[in-house]
Amino acid sequence: GALLPTGNAVDTIDGVAVPEEQLEGARDPATVDPEDLAENGLRPNNKNRVYFQPGPGKVIEELDTGLVSIELRYFKEGQPDTARTVSWQIRVD
Repeated sequence: GALLPTGNAVDTIDGVAVPEEQLEGARDPATVDPEDLAENGLRPNNKNRVYFQPGPGKVIEELDTGLVSIELRYFKEGQPDTARTVSWQIRVD
């Protein structure tokens, strides 16, 4: 499967929301010590790059062939009022 870039908020692939815990490079704020979160943020070691790779047990196990729509909503950490959304399509053969 392909590694798909994602952002700091709600990401959807063909209308399916990708849970935070299935993103590579993400830390779920519910599982991070509050002091660590305050000091280091959600993306401390990956230059704010987060990916999703379909696979067994994931919300999407395999991408369908044809056009796949991806929507990314991103914002500055802790500032959801700065949110922007970008959408694009990829072709899977």
